[in-house]
Amino acid sequence: MDFLHSKASNFRKMLEEQPQTPEAQEILKLYNEAELESLIKTHLLPLYLVNQLDAAVTKVMEVYPLLDESKVKRYFSCFCECILKSHIG
Repeated sequence: MDFLHSKASNFRKMLEEQPQTPEAQEILKLYNEAELESLIKTHLLPLYLVNQLDAAVTKVMEVYPLLDESKVKRYFSCFCECILKSHIG
């Protein structure tokens, strides 16, 4: 889980480096590393399991249009895979 938290911290830094709109600031307020696993299980993992992770990526891209879309998807996939591996392994 240390790996997951490290990647999540890097993702947050990437978001913080983007131009901040009120909507972007709200997203960052919700980004609580203490609740990271719960957020992934609730919001990303269901999409990942049905191969619909692009829906979450699209939402992020609407708020942060300058991000690299493929990089966001790789982060989200990584988060989900970490959660799955932590419960399998």
